[in-house]
Amino acid sequence: MGAPISLTGQIREVILFLLAVVLGFFLCGLYFLENFILRRKYGRKKKLFPYFVADILYFTVIGGLILGYFLFFNQGEVRGYGFLGIITGIVLYYFILNKNTSSKGKT
Repeated sequence: MGAPISLTGQIREVILFLLAVVLGFFLCGLYFLENFILRRKYGRKKKLFPYFVADILYFTVIGGLILGYFLFFNQGEVRGYGFLGIITGIVLYYFILNKNTSSKGKT
């Protein structure tokens, strides 16, 4: 007979996947919020320096958050479902909450 299936291990992986989806949702929302604030303050002018600084700061913060996710919740194990969950969260945010992709004028 084969080895018994650990139900608690599978539930843990599902919970970690859902946590990664929430993390991706948050990261995408943070990116759009950052761009919204910068556009409101600087407009679409030729001032690229604030955008450059904000992007460097943003990617430093999300790199730390993703690293913290894998170190704290996955005990340092980088698994495919973690990245898949983050990408799923980004896609969900982009198509559900992003106002730029909503259909305008359609009834």
